[in-house]
Amino acid sequence: MLCSKESLPVLRKHFIILVFYTILTLVLTYPLPAMIKTHIACGELIEGGTDAWAFLWNFWWVRRALTERNLSLYYTNYIFYPERAPLCFHTLTLFNSIISIPLQSHLNLGMIYNLLLLISYILTGYGTFLLAKYETKDEATSIIAGIITMFYPYRTARAFPGHLNLISTQWIPFY
Repeated sequence: MLCSKESLPVLRKHFIILVFYTILTLVLTYPLPAMIKTHIACGELIEGGTDAWAFLWNFWWVRRALTERNLSLYYTNYIFYPERAPLCFHTLTLFNSIISIPLQSHLNLGMIYNLLLLISYILTGYGTFLLAKYETKDEATSIIAGIITMFYPYRTARAFPGHLNLISTQWIPFY
């Protein structure tokens, strides 16, 4: 049986921790949650622009390249037309782009970007909590470790200029 009576308190505890990390993310990334449909995370606030626009293009391109015939994922003439531009060294962030594909029929690209950004915070914290709990067996310390990893300065500094590729650290603790 997947959920026994003994596992329910553990699942409840993990659910509460996920909710805590979610609320913390929403509070500490404010005003993004209030403007999630209309703005790109901090993109309009940065002087000189943001790289977030490139990731919106990536979401669009990966969907198009994977769903239409005769398109190469790593070469395009949609930029630098009529020449073909290689995307081998471009920051496609394939995993985020593939996750965005089913969402693109329901949400705009900016909202998808914002959701992936927020989810990266939450999952980074939760993954770090699980790793720290495995290593230390101390729940309070593990919760604090998750908070520190969620909002360590490097991640926050990379989120503002729109570097989704550099803040997608959520899979590291899970690995």
